[in-house]
Amino acid sequence: MKDEKSYNLAAREAERKEITRLLDKVNVSALLSQASSLRDGIPCCITQSLQYDRSMRSSVMDGMNYHIEIRLEDGINWLLRIQRLNATSLPEDLRAYIMRSEVATLQFLSKTKVPVSKAIDYNLDGQNPIGIEYILMEKMAGQSLRWSFLPPKAETQSPESANRHICRITGGSIRPNGLLRPTRNATYRAVRARIVDGLQGLSSVSHGAIPVLQRRFYLRHADNKGDHILVDSEYNITGIVDLEWAHTDVKSAAFNSPVMLLPIADFYNGKNQLGEDELVYVKLLEDKGHRDLAEIVKKGRILHRIEFCLGYDLADWEGFLGIFQGPRKALEVDGDLEWDA
Repeated sequence: MKDEKSYNLAAREAERKEITRLLDKVNVSALLSQASSLRDGIPCCITQSLQYDRSMRSSVMDGMNYHIEIRLEDGINWLLRIQRLNATSLPEDLRAYIMRSEVATLQFLSKTKVPVSKAIDYNLDGQNPIGIEYILMEKMAGQSLRWSFLPPKAETQSPESANRHICRITGGSIRPNGLLRPTRNATYRAVRARIVDGLQGLSSVSHGAIPVLQRRFYLRHADNKGDHILVDSEYNITGIVDLEWAHTDVKSAAFNSPVMLLPIADFYNGKNQLGEDELVYVKLLEDKGHRDLAEIVKKGRILHRIEFCLGYDLADWEGFLGIFQGPRKALEVDGDLEWDA
């Protein structure tokens, strides 16, 4: 492309064509018939036009999936989750594997206290009556958390209600002793701290150990930038979403601080100190008696560095140099040397 403007125009047109082709595959009558049959014949409808609308893109799709909302007459809302198809899409067999894995993860977590969508139905055969591979799931309440854009002030619920909430989502596995207690009209810092407290409560379950042949493995969310968490208007955690890449991992990786807590500017400049949000996370873990998990967070920066280096797009060479500088400093291997000779 000659310039950024031309590239953006071409990208928008490519996206429009992609989503139009995708939605043209959906047999709406078959979809509504299937949804109704799964709800004992209750009538239903879709809540959106199946036409590409760029102004609605953030509410109906992400990098890999498109969502069609179904409203049943008894007040229940479901989502049809279908995978996008473009030049960056994975091969067909791998897409099916990932969808099957997401369904299995939802089914497993539905037996815990972690708030996730219930998988209602799925079909990985593109020749099914609906016309496309899909997962049909409950729509969860709340909006995606934008961690870096939290408002300077926000109302929060009372300490007693907050305690009950943490007990409910953790299933009692982490007691709510020592919970930060912001008042109404809480400050920006207190709101962030309270969300981190809820996050570590969820982590204790969603990353919880599962005994298999006397060994333990941990379930890790692989895209923990913050928008995988749904919150209500008072920043109560209402759900965890986007579990397609969730996978088992070792304890030191599963309980490392989420990407959303990293001090991004310092991190990309090669600095390895924990950020303010990570320090809050550490203190909450320690206060609740989980010093082993707090130590994982304290010593987790090298693992962050390795994961970022392995997955980084080398087209952004300047950005990679900052990322790569971090492990060199952390491991004390030529950390003060410049890249250019």
